This record gives sequence, structure tokens and C-alpha cells, in this order.
Amino acid sequence: MHFEVDVIVQHPLDDQARRFLTSVQKSANQVLRFQGDHERIAITVEAHAYDEAGALKAAIQEVGHIYPTLEARIANEPRPTS
Repeated sequence: MHFEVDVIVQHPLDDQARRFLTSVQKSANQVLRFQGDHERIAITVEAHAYDEAGALKAAIQEVGHIYPTLEARIANEPRPTS
């Protein structure tokens, strides 16, 4: 199954972060969209898993590859995609 999961990192969404995430979106990563402010970024990723628990783990791992030095947390429950 495929899920959408929102993951939060404590990092400002400045011009440099916006350019970086835009380039990540164009690569093989599963970033669907991102938004943020001067304190944090919410990154929505597509997680491939058998269940919601697996989707949460996959989403955290994906964001961990993007921002390896920042702590990431789940913002809400995984949403199945069609």
C-alpha cells in the first residue's frame, strides 16, 4: 500500500531550504510537497508499506535521509492513497 505521511523537522523554510527540497522532490525521493515557516518544515512523503506502522517508519527514514542531522517527528496519522 501507499500512504501519505507528514513529517516535521525543526528547520526554517528559507530560500536555501526551499531550493534544496525542490531539488529533492525532483530526485528519486518520495517527497510529495513541503511547507513551513521560520521555525519548522512539514514534509509530506509517500511511504510504501503494508500497514500504518510501516508507513510511519518509512516516512521517518525518508526524511532522515534528507535531513540526517535533524530530529523528525510525525505530524499526523498516515493517509492511504488510491
